[in-house]
Amino acid sequence: LEKIELAGLKVGIPQGIVLQDMEEDVAAAYQSVLKKLEAAGAVFTECSFDTLINTLRTGPNKGSLTGIEAAHIHKEWLNDLSMPVDERVSVPLRDRLKIPASEYEALLAFRSELVKQADEMMAAFDVVVLPTTPVKAVPIAQVENDELEYDRFETLYLRNTQIVNQFAMTALSIPMPMPERPAGLMLVGRNGSD
Repeated sequence: LEKIELAGLKVGIPQGIVLQDMEEDVAAAYQSVLKKLEAAGAVFTECSFDTLINTLRTGPNKGSLTGIEAAHIHKEWLNDLSMPVDERVSVPLRDRLKIPASEYEALLAFRSELVKQADEMMAAFDVVVLPTTPVKAVPIAQVENDELEYDRFETLYLRNTQIVNQFAMTALSIPMPMPERPAGLMLVGRNGSD
């Protein structure tokens, strides 16, 4: 692996949606990492994915491309109701099987424009850094019988990584030092920069 000098590294520091609902110890770990990067000479510039996220939310609401594509990849076992798969996975995927090809193609075209905009934003940075998730992992027993809590945590766990996926960027998550269960730091690069 090639060693990368941090002095002069152009680092985007996202604001807004990606930092909402962050647990205090995740925020403290994130700030600690940022201080170390800054001390090593990285150059910070604030940025935001909020406009792209909000535009994505106003687009064709047929589910994510990932869900639609996963449904078609797994359609054989999805149609087998005897398969022992969590309904939180199988039911939404079965719904995605009903989406017509024309609507899928419209979603691809809509996303393509957002991918271009994201890439233009990312061109200003060597890397963008943010928490992989704003919260630490919770034991499944804590949420398995509470659908609202399950949905809340699932949304928080997927939010930041879905942004990277939806806008076709590349990312790597590494652990941040934490006193208890770990949280990740996501290093985000432009499409194809992996």
